[in-house]
Amino acid sequence: MRKIITIIYLLFCAHAGYSQCNIQSNNKPNGSVVRYLRPEMVAANEKLEVGFSMQTNGSNYYLATIIRYLNLAYAPGNLTISNDLNQTSILKLFRAEKTYLNGSNVYLVVYILSKQDIKRLTSSNLKYIVFKTADNILNVSKNKDVIAAQYKCLSTKD
Repeated sequence: MRKIITIIYLLFCAHAGYSQCNIQSNNKPNGSVVRYLRPEMVAANEKLEVGFSMQTNGSNYYLATIIRYLNLAYAPGNLTISNDLNQTSILKLFRAEKTYLNGSNVYLVVYILSKQDIKRLTSSNLKYIVFKTADNILNVSKNKDVIAAQYKCLSTKD
């Protein structure tokens, strides 16, 4: 698992160009295949940086969130995302794993997306995200359409 986190983090940090729908896949030991796209940074402040990546196993969709803490690391909890239409989704924590990469504490956090979450998160640009830790309220400053764009890529390949 640590190897997967390292690969995802390195992809997140890479500045190389890529095609919009460069879907990667990971064959699991149980025979399932997880398809995902490269994480894209969406927000940062003086405490942390956050990137999102959509994933699917063919039947469920997930939002993988990479959180790079620049100082102290807090265990992530539920994630609240609001869009430009003031629609809000509260995503329940599915899995989180902490690692230490390139001098920083990094969490790879996975949230399961319901059909309603997908509808809300793809209907408009992202506005802000709130972590249920400390005072981590972040305005989405770049790649505001990342969830919609990545969902479109993954859903057209199903």
